[in-house]
Amino acid sequence: MLESPPVADREEEPMSRRVWFASACLAVAAVTAPSTAASADDPTTPSPSPSPTATTMPLPVLPTASPTAAPPAPVGDLRARVDDTGAVDVTWSAQSGDTSYSAVATGGGRMSRIETTTTSASFSRLPAGVVVLVTVTAHGPDGDAPSATVRVTTPAAVPPVAGARMRAVAAGLVVSWIRPSGVPSGTRYLVALTGTEGGRWSRLVAGAAVTFTGLTSGRLYSATVTTVTDAGRSSAVAVEPAVWAPPAASGPVAAPGQAQPSTAPSTAPAAAQPDAAAPQPTAQRTLVSSPLAAAGLAGLAVVLGGIAIGLLLRRPRGRRP
Repeated sequence: MLESPPVADREEEPMSRRVWFASACLAVAAVTAPSTAASADDPTTPSPSPSPTATTMPLPVLPTASPTAAPPAPVGDLRARVDDTGAVDVTWSAQSGDTSYSAVATGGGRMSRIETTTTSASFSRLPAGVVVLVTVTAHGPDGDAPSATVRVTTPAAVPPVAGARMRAVAAGLVVSWIRPSGVPSGTRYLVALTGTEGGRWSRLVAGAAVTFTGLTSGRLYSATVTTVTDAGRSSAVAVEPAVWAPPAASGPVAAPGQAQPSTAPSTAPAAAQPDAAAPQPTAQRTLVSSPLAAAGLAGLAVVLGGIAIGLLLRRPRGRRP
């Protein structure tokens, strides 16, 4: 059976442990104290750098991405047609953002361009009988829209008239011409008359002549004649200008050598007028009515006289007894 140590021994054991722990702490402190003091007194020993303090940097502000501006849309409802004069008329509808338009017509080796702010354009003097390509481009503040195109065929050339002339008559001026050959039925002719005073007249007829009335006497007038068909028009043919004046009133024409009868009223007194009931003396007849006849008669008398003298000279003489 084991015996427990005495109480005195059990109390000394914790005390020795505490003494040992305290001695160990003092020993550690004695060892580290010189180095600490030396480091504090030695000026060559660098002091530890302070620990960096964490700071918050502001983030850069990035620009906000703006939406990309879309270009304008192409024009809509683009149409082209040929009018009565042979010109190509083009129309279209505007889109949102359109500010102006460029219309270009190309055909037959020729190009015509029109810049406009409206929604229509007209191209004249295009070649006849060719396919014309018309391109319309819309312009806007954000750029140009894609182009829209349309095709149209111009009519064939219409032949002009020939032999156009103008002459004055009592009623006015007559413009006439010769119809061109090969034109279809229903062809008409547009005649335009212009006066120097600024007056203008026009007639559309199916014949080959037209008369313009109501003109001013003594004024100069010029005219043009254009062939018009369902396919188009010809070039205008100019007519030589003419002056219109009403013809003078016609009266009795006196025979050559006679005085013109006077139409002025007689101012002689009534007593001097011959009485119509009184017998008038018979007018003497004049044998010789002209100097030429008188000369002829004189010549004839000379000839007859010469013949008579010749006969007398040739009469035979009688013998003497």
